Amino acid sequence: MTQVDRFNLCGITFTDGHREDIGDMIDAENSHGREVSLAFCNAHTAEQAFRDSDYMAALNEMLVVNDGVGIAMAARIRHGRSFKENLNGTDFVPWFLGQTAVARRIFLIGARPHVVARTSALIAESFPQHRVVGARDGYFAAAETDDLLREIDRAGADTLLVAMGNPRQEMFMRDVVHRTKVTLAIGVGALFDFLAGEAVRAPALVRRMRLEWFYRLTREPARLARRYLIGTPYVLGYALRHRLLGTQTL
Repeated sequence: MTQVDRFNLCGITFTDGHREDIGDMIDAENSHGREVSLAFCNAHTAEQAFRDSDYMAALNEMLVVNDGVGIAMAARIRHGRSFKENLNGTDFVPWFLGQTAVARRIFLIGARPHVVARTSALIAESFPQHRVVGARDGYFAAAETDDLLREIDRAGADTLLVAMGNPRQEMFMRDVVHRTKVTLAIGVGALFDFLAGEAVRAPALVRRMRLEWFYRLTREPARLARRYLIGTPYVLGYALRHRLLGTQTL
């Protein structure tokens, strides 16, 4: 039986459960004809949502789960509790595709052309119970969106993996599920780059120590310094203000 909790962290509603619970919930919702958009919220995502009410509203239309040590620390500061399990797209999505009982028709969007092509081939080979029905890189203009949505529908896709970074991927997902026949959209962040070998995961021991953020920072300091050294402290301070003021919104 699925065991999940929901709680509000400074305006963002999280669904808290183990990966099995989240996977079962997605399949159950889809089996009843309900659309699901899954967002992985880390401290960087939360920072953007705290600064942009439209983005926060979009997240709150989705199934939001926790990703990373920063958001876990914010939960402890605000509520005195953390999450049941750390969840991130890089680990969750391959696991979900391997265990879901639903045969899915998958369309991939995001990353550079050669990366999404390589990822499509890898997913098709690794998960033959599903069918990859299309792929598109993430370098398209807003004016091309309608054509892309028609392409997704022509392909008969019911599952969309979107790797365009925050907040673009979630804002895109919000429109897709209402304008296509897609029943499951997942914002996967850097998953395509990891699967295609363009980016390197931290060693397993580093991940178990919850230090993958530091590993990534040492490899990409120019790109990630602001995210980890400014964005995360901002989120922790925001959570502390909420706790001291005893309110969910500021």
